[in-house]
Amino acid sequence: MLECWPTAAAELLGEPADALVERLRAFALDAFERARAKQSFYDYIPEPSRRGRGNRKQLAFRIAFGRTLQRVSEDASLLGHPLSLEWQDYVVATVASVIFPENPVDVGTIRRHRERQRLARRAEDKSRSD
Repeated sequence: MLECWPTAAAELLGEPADALVERLRAFALDAFERARAKQSFYDYIPEPSRRGRGNRKQLAFRIAFGRTLQRVSEDASLLGHPLSLEWQDYVVATVASVIFPENPVDVGTIRRHRERQRLARRAEDKSRSD
């Protein structure tokens, strides 16, 4: 609106509105980029399969937390401090068991699930290339 009525805006502000318009635009762009970055976390949460056993909320949490932990570990590896897959599995299993005490999960379950996901992605990629 400030750009539509620059004369009225200048009278109200006591100065030209161009600087204020640019600051507001920069603020809006920054807020949008921050919101997009925060929203990207949710892109890592696929809907759990309806097949199989287990608590769907816990499974979605484990997948999201595991992928986030993997990203953090990749960032840490740039600094020379990677977190091994075994430790990532241990952290995911521990945190998931604390948050969902009614369905405790062990490291082996996390490892098997990660391996099944890897094999499914590989089969999907192979079917696309055929």
